[in-house]
Amino acid sequence: MSVFYCLNPYFIMSFKHMNVLKPTVVCYFAFLVPRVLSASAYHGFRQPVYSTKTPYQWLLDNREENSSIEFGNTSAEGCIPIHVNFLVRHGAREPGAKDVKKFSALGLKVKKELEASKEHTFLPLMNWINRFEGNDKELVEIGRDEQFELGSRLGKRFKDVLAKFNAEGIQFIVSSKSRTKDSAVAFYHGIMPQLGQDLTSDEGMVISLSDETLRFFDNCDKYVKDVDNNDGALKEFLKFLESDAMTNIAKNVSNRLEMRDVPITTAEVRTMFYLCCIETAFYNSSGWCSGLEEHDLPVLEYLMDLKHYWKKAYGYDINYLQSCPLTADIFGSIKEAVQKYKEGKQYITGVFRFGHAETILPLYAILGLYKDEQPLLADNYLQHKNRKFLSSLICPFSANIGFIIYDCQLESQGNDRFAVSVLVNEVPIHLPGCEKILCPLSKFQQLYSHISSCNFSDICFNDISETSRDEL
Repeated sequence: MSVFYCLNPYFIMSFKHMNVLKPTVVCYFAFLVPRVLSASAYHGFRQPVYSTKTPYQWLLDNREENSSIEFGNTSAEGCIPIHVNFLVRHGAREPGAKDVKKFSALGLKVKKELEASKEHTFLPLMNWINRFEGNDKELVEIGRDEQFELGSRLGKRFKDVLAKFNAEGIQFIVSSKSRTKDSAVAFYHGIMPQLGQDLTSDEGMVISLSDETLRFFDNCDKYVKDVDNNDGALKEFLKFLESDAMTNIAKNVSNRLEMRDVPITTAEVRTMFYLCCIETAFYNSSGWCSGLEEHDLPVLEYLMDLKHYWKKAYGYDINYLQSCPLTADIFGSIKEAVQKYKEGKQYITGVFRFGHAETILPLYAILGLYKDEQPLLADNYLQHKNRKFLSSLICPFSANIGFIIYDCQLESQGNDRFAVSVLVNEVPIHLPGCEKILCPLSKFQQLYSHISSCNFSDICFNDISETSRDEL
């Protein structure tokens, strides 16, 4: 598939070398190549298939290997960025306490069975030690690196607008979780030197806290009762967990590990999948990957996509309707920035929010992004092999969505002189309802007028579903 785009040059850069082109607007023909996974290209299991646990760098590696851009003639002169507005997921983190307990239980089970076997060949698992205890969901070094490098790239890309009022024109907003603040600090150290700020520490950084906009899911009673605390909301995930596809993987893993008397369960396969990912990401290799085969990965990825689809995205309306405090804040800050810009006043040139997977996936859904024609179900995996909703690609660690506001004053008059482009993980995307990547701001505001304001109480506390939670 291919798409013809006309963009401001600040959209186009090399992720590896972080080179920014000269400030002329270009058109290019982008070939959207389907994700192709290979052990040679991604060093075995170092692939962007681990759902929301995928490191951001693996996504960038996949993009560099499987996409190409040809540059054509320049056009659409006169558009300059005046405001950038980003939501960024925190960087790679330690696993949570519940998962750490599962790791230990699986490790003990496997070691016990391997020790009882005289022909075992999995020495890495015999000597395995759980290295994840005691750091519940804290940001790790590669997570800091992700955020630092993201900040550096965005600083280079939007230097002219972000440096306009120095640090006074930039807002950093985090949730109450330390991993979001730590991510913001790492991002700050990446972005500010690109704007001419000589940093020796983060003492001059001003951070605002807003669980209202970044952890709305904790405060929405309807969501908590009907979805988050309801196992019935994940029935498709649970069905697929016990499907033939998953049980076959479990059988093969049990045979591979010579654990026929006490076989590996499908739930334990999921734990192995997680361990394979984070140990490879944190320590460059994992003995747990040896229990899996490469063709198992898409099946396990779909399992996790089912969980996130039904719990954080299109599965139930409340999943994304509850994000209205965030959308109202985004639209409000854009409106205020444009108004002050038109009046020639000092304004906020950049807003950077740092949240969670539970923050960004509902935002995608309320914007209508990555929505497949048919819902993801336990029994239609084969139909969804080329699905749009791939959490590995849209919500890895350090996932980001940015709203870039442009003044196209040389092309248009009045309110239509302003345009918006949306970037997901630093790449421009088409918004549903907009014909071009650069969408007129008035059109954008019209398309999403229903989410530019918010009555959170009406959505989350009135008319709580009386349906049995198991029937959701």
